[in-house]
Amino acid sequence: SLFNKMQAGLYAGLSVKLFQHSQRPLYIGPFVQYGVSNLIKSSDGTSQQLMFGGVKAEWILWRKKRK
Repeated sequence: SLFNKMQAGLYAGLSVKLFQHSQRPLYIGPFVQYGVSNLIKSSDGTSQQLMFGGVKAEWILWRKKRK
């Protein structure tokens, strides 16, 4: 196989809570993900990692009622 089967990575992000007094708050913000392990098995010693960034949005539609 050309790719390493075991991968490790780091994930970080920030989010802001919108509609915080509502029953259905919205969390939105940027994030970045970085692969710390080599992606491809290389015979010449070069390393290649993946890096990805984007915007994450999470909308809480319902919550379990507390007893």
